[in-house]
Amino acid sequence: ANDRIGIGLIGAGGRGMYVLSNFKKSPEIEVRAVCDVFGDRTDKALTENPGAKGYNDHRKLLDQKGIDLVLIGTPDH
Repeated sequence: ANDRIGIGLIGAGGRGMYVLSNFKKSPEIEVRAVCDVFGDRTDKALTENPGAKGYNDHRKLLDQKGIDLVLIGTPDH
């Protein structure tokens, strides 16, 4: 129904940002929100994804309209 798929990232550490970069290679993907409990990670993710909204509480990201897909980047341990 939409021309673009709105994605939200929960967990903007190394793994989450890496996987998100692979999603962003598709022109149909638009990063609309990023979330991390560490503010510096959220800030870095926002600079790499202009136009996205930043959150430190994942529930607020999930409540955002226009999110079609959520990527959860968890630590490998």
